[in-house]
Amino acid sequence: MASVATAGMVSAFAVASSATACVSSSSGGASKGSATGTVQPQRPAKSPYYVKGWGTPVFNEDFNDPSLAQWNIHDNEYANHDWSTVKKENVTVKNGKIILNTKRLDQAVNDEKNEKKRWYSAGFIDTVGKFSQAYGRFEMRAKLPTIKNKSRGIWPAFWLRADNPSNGGEIDILEAYGTPDAVNGFDPAGRSQGTLHYTQDGENWTMTSKFTPKRIDLNDGEFHTWTLEWTPEKITFLVDGQAYHTVKKTDDPRWKKAFGSGDPYSIRLNVQVGSKYWGTPNPTDTADRTDYVVDYVRVWKYRG
Repeated sequence: MASVATAGMVSAFAVASSATACVSSSSGGASKGSATGTVQPQRPAKSPYYVKGWGTPVFNEDFNDPSLAQWNIHDNEYANHDWSTVKKENVTVKNGKIILNTKRLDQAVNDEKNEKKRWYSAGFIDTVGKFSQAYGRFEMRAKLPTIKNKSRGIWPAFWLRADNPSNGGEIDILEAYGTPDAVNGFDPAGRSQGTLHYTQDGENWTMTSKFTPKRIDLNDGEFHTWTLEWTPEKITFLVDGQAYHTVKKTDDPRWKKAFGSGDPYSIRLNVQVGSKYWGTPNPTDTADRTDYVVDYVRVWKYRG
């Protein structure tokens, strides 16, 4: 645009047992017999989140803990390029989901520094200082807030940034943009964008990017999955299990510093309102409230 949960496997082993039975005869004599049975230990069942080639998650967030112990909840912040104020009240956990919403305020927040009035509030969480990882498989299942023709400026994201401040790398696993779009002449409805940023040099950001296929409608009101598979050799973006964008380390000389240095990256989930790229919000084209609903976030370790 970081909290660690371990998905453990519960192993159940049957304990070998032996039993000796004494059987009495009808004549009153006793005949002794013994029967010994041994149950072999069973292999641990695979985690339901096991993925071939990646194993089980090292970070698993199903949003069943309302305290969000694995996350930092941002409050009273804003970005200079949008029209919202980040508020902790815009982050709620309900029924095993987290909801990052946007709301139109009754009264605008006056941002004198950036010479704008912020008419919206929005939610933002991250795992900085709690969980970060270099390489691996990162996945989220979510329902987007980009209501067709009623979400101008709405901008949900699932992204990673390096913990090392000298590393300008950024991986935007998902960015989606509300409509109608009045700036670029491109209709992003039903699609999302996967992007690699090699630097964070303001207006001179360098990146490689691609939108998801048109055949997958991400604005259908249903949940979808966004996945990133990151190895020292390449990064692949997937949506609903289908790969649509791959960038290899040989594609750009800046890869090594940004994505091949071994610097760990932490996770961000947020939604912004408005940008110069995808339009400014207004009461007519932007709903008073939108909900970015996330079902889970999981991370698998790169196993080499």
